[in-house]
Parts: sequence; C-alpha cells; structure tokens
Amino acid sequence: MNLTQVPISMIDTVAGDAGKVLTSNGSTLSWTASASITPSSATTAKAWVNFDGTGAIGAQTIRSSHNISSVVKTATGTYTVNFTTPMADANYVPIVTGNLATNAQGDSSVSGSSITTSSCQIRIAWQGGTYDTPYVMLVVFGN
Repeated sequence: MNLTQVPISMIDTVAGDAGKVLTSNGSTLSWTASASITPSSATTAKAWVNFDGTGAIGAQTIRSSHNISSVVKTATGTYTVNFTTPMADANYVPIVTGNLATNAQGDSSVSGSSITTSSCQIRIAWQGGTYDTPYVMLVVFGN
C-alpha cells in the first residue's frame, strides 16, 4: 500500500499522541513529537499575517501573525507589511489575498517596486480601484 494513500481509518491513535504529528520514513508511519520536526526552509512560511484592513491610515489591527512586526495602511487598500526578522534577500515569494466587505473577491497584488528584505507593500483592488477590506491575508515563502 502506498503510504501517501493510507485511509485515515487505518491510523491508530493512543493516549499520549496529543501534540504529535504523523510522519513517514517512506516505509512506515509513526507518531512524532511536533517539536522534533524540522521543516525544510524552502517549504516553511517565513512570515504570515491575517489583519483587518479597514482602519484609518496608520497601524492596522493584526488578528494573528508570525514574523510580522506591524502592518501600516499608507492609502486606501494599500498596506506596508513589516517583518520582525528580515528576509534573507528580496527574492522571496509573497502571496496575498483579501475579501471585500461586499463578499466580492478582490484582485490582490504585491507591489514589485516595494519588496525589500524588511517589508513588502500589498494592494487590494477591484474593478479598477483599491479598497479597504476587513480580511487581508499574506504568506511569505523564501530563503
């Protein structure tokens, strides 16, 4: 049986498995303490944030984040996201999405001219304009 296709019903758990993750060495499955897992740097998000972009110009309310020191609105629908620990270089991959209050999906973008090791600028746009949105999410992958 291919271990990538094991039905969940075939995986036994026992008391004490809480806080562990299911891992494989290619031939067997085992429960491993999550603290002992070292994710690959290429597959681990270097930073992420979920914030409310409807505040006034200035600092925005961050709901949850990792490696984000602040989010600052610089104009309607335009935000600068600052990293706590800078990226290794400016060749990282920022992925952003936002949802307009009207439940229409915004066309979100990252401004290429404003990507630095310490921050990136993002915009939420729809039908030719930029808009504040209550849910803005950014994930950054890189070296």
